[in-house]
Amino acid sequence: MLTVTEFFPVTTTLHIILWFEAIFYGGVALFEIFDDFHRKTPRWAFVNERLNTFISYRDLKHHKTHAAFCLMLAFVGLNGALEGKVTRFELEFIFLSLAIIVGTSLCYLPASPRFLIKILPFIPEITIQFVMYTLFSDLIRPEVIFACLVLNLWGIFVFTFRSVRNHNGHYSFQQLKTDMAEADEAINMTPSHNFEKKNVDEQEILRTPDITAN
Repeated sequence: MLTVTEFFPVTTTLHIILWFEAIFYGGVALFEIFDDFHRKTPRWAFVNERLNTFISYRDLKHHKTHAAFCLMLAFVGLNGALEGKVTRFELEFIFLSLAIIVGTSLCYLPASPRFLIKILPFIPEITIQFVMYTLFSDLIRPEVIFACLVLNLWGIFVFTFRSVRNHNGHYSFQQLKTDMAEADEAINMTPSHNFEKKNVDEQEILRTPDITAN
């Protein structure tokens, strides 16, 4: 285990991980920080054909918080890659960040084991976390490793018991796609479209014979 002031020379594997974090997370962070004048408001932020400011605020807050988190990861990765050495704190920060990303992602993923198995290999944090545990876990404090394990296990616990048991399978990937399509179809109806549709519906009602009259 490294001491507080001790440096660890960056190996080839760690160099690749650090540059990946610097480029990938840095790119995401810069894009999301400076997208204020070209980012479109999500369709689901509209309620009753009007922008719901609370939903919009929550969406924008999540968006900018994600950007800030990515920028911190990118800074640590870039600093280590350029310096050619890292401290124990930087390694522990990477471990905890990856555990937070993986653990919280499992808390909101749809309860579909097949979908989960398909996407897990393509989540970069899963692969990086596995490599970090395999090669560099002996350089950080056991307490930090324990905290990372707790975060990962909590995500698995939530995915298994809350998403699957409590939702009884309703919160599935297929249901999510269906709800997204329905929401998009409903929101695509602009006020003018809704007015035209209302007129058409009223005309259909007027043309429909009243079978109860007989």
